[in-house]
Amino acid sequence: MSELNKRFLDRVCNTIHTHVANNWGTVPLALYPYDEDYQDYYIQLYEFIGDSLFVDDYENLKEIFLYFIYNYNEDGNYSNAEYPDITNDDLLDQFYDGVVVASIYFKTLPFFIESMEYWSYGEVPVYYILTEDEHYAIGNWSEVKAAMKHYADDRWHSETDVIDVLGMDYYLMFCEVSDTDKRIISSEESNYYEGDMSDEDVIGYLNDNSNDSELVDEYIELEEKWGELLPSEDGTEYTKRMDEIISEGREIVRELIYDDIYEKLSDNDSLKDYLWELGYITKKGGYFSVPPKPGLPNWLSFDWNSFNEEQLDNLEVSDLSSYGDYDTFKWDGDTYYIYRIDY
Repeated sequence: MSELNKRFLDRVCNTIHTHVANNWGTVPLALYPYDEDYQDYYIQLYEFIGDSLFVDDYENLKEIFLYFIYNYNEDGNYSNAEYPDITNDDLLDQFYDGVVVASIYFKTLPFFIESMEYWSYGEVPVYYILTEDEHYAIGNWSEVKAAMKHYADDRWHSETDVIDVLGMDYYLMFCEVSDTDKRIISSEESNYYEGDMSDEDVIGYLNDNSNDSELVDEYIELEEKWGELLPSEDGTEYTKRMDEIISEGREIVRELIYDDIYEKLSDNDSLKDYLWELGYITKKGGYFSVPPKPGLPNWLSFDWNSFNEEQLDNLEVSDLSSYGDYDTFKWDGDTYYIYRIDY
């Protein structure tokens, strides 16, 4: 670089110091190496060089900026200024990884990158790129994945939102019944159905649903023998044993119905059919809906954890950006995700 250029840079430094540095309330002893306490000063220097000195060529702007911060002194004396002796590694070693990634990706000085207070979904660091005049979130996969989980968790505020947006069928996919309620419902229902059965109903149910046919066969055999008795003959031994079989059979019926209902309440598809059978939901055109009355039962609960996990599995990194796009950048053995946001 010629002496003319150096003289020009010295004069520019004097101008910058007069119009910018002299207005600083806290006077720094040095501006290089980087000091995050003076991030606002770096921004002011960038804006002054570009806007007030009308330097629109980035390489020239960068050269002036580095020359000034390298030679800055609180007295504003630049007669002994020298060209910066700064390697690229020396420069980048002063900054955190996210700033370095942004600097390389956007081809700008790390001094022109401001770390923001609020992160994307509380997990991914956000940076203001002065040369782009935009905010970008930049993070590795673990940070981005955590942000996606926050996005999924915070996206839905109520079960009504889920139904309104995704439909009743999708909502019901994540409905469940607690183990306690399964036991209570299965017990109440089995007692109700068994109590409403006649003796003949009990035998018929056992014949249709039990794998053990010995009791049914014995009952039928006793019933036939009892029916063949003459009016003068005593059939007490037959009727007594038949009553015992019915009593034992009712217990088995309750167990069978209990197991059947418990299984229905444990399987999502069967649960929907069970709700439909009881009139809690209706089906029209292949889709479920809930009538105003009686509405869904209070023992039915929505599994937010499973729902959010499903939502998370279907999310893309681009969903974190209001602009619906993102890019990746590999640096130092890691992959960084970069997406633009509104801040």
